[in-house]
Amino acid sequence: MMGKNMKGLTISDVVRQSGATEKQIRDWNLKGYLGPVIKEQYMGMVVYIYSPENLYRAKRIVELKIDGISPKYASLILDEESESN
Repeated sequence: MMGKNMKGLTISDVVRQSGATEKQIRDWNLKGYLGPVIKEQYMGMVVYIYSPENLYRAKRIVELKIDGISPKYASLILDEESESN
């Protein structure tokens, strides 16, 4: 559960709504595939706060992965899509 001052989605929210595993979300986050993620200190721990855009990217990566596209390439596709909008 998030604290009063924290706005956004937790990794549990993203896992539940995207269909990805926690390990995948952590890996994709570290590799930058989800876009910018907010990093905060909360009760002595580092907590990542995910935005609706991060969730969208996670969902699309899962969908594209099902179609045989690697997460890295899926991220590049998403970057191109966002640049053209």
